[in-house]
Amino acid sequence: MNDITQLSTLYSNAIARAEKAEEELRTGVKVKPLEWRDGRDDKTVFAVFQIAVILGADNLEGLDYAVIGPDRHDLYEVVLGNRIIRSRGTEADAKAAAQADFDQRILSALVSPPPVRETP
Repeated sequence: MNDITQLSTLYSNAIARAEKAEEELRTGVKVKPLEWRDGRDDKTVFAVFQIAVILGADNLEGLDYAVIGPDRHDLYEVVLGNRIIRSRGTEADAKAAAQADFDQRILSALVSPPPVRETP
């Protein structure tokens, strides 16, 4: 490999790494996906009752999302604590709505990091 080819390869690799780092800074923080589990018990009347507990707060009332349904119109509800946050669509739509609500709540509590300073 000659010197020009070597320099070209090093330059291309450096550009690729810089673009990847820039993309990571631009996209910012990622929110962990909710983990769903079956929440049915012997009192459950719905065919689907999925629960995603927030931040490992298994024993704290109101800190979980529940997807329940289908209702008589074949629709699903998303419940956070004791509040319905969405009522329509499929089970997948309801889980996506719960994730979007969770993402928005987490991201709204964060502050933007200070700009990255270039070091000489």
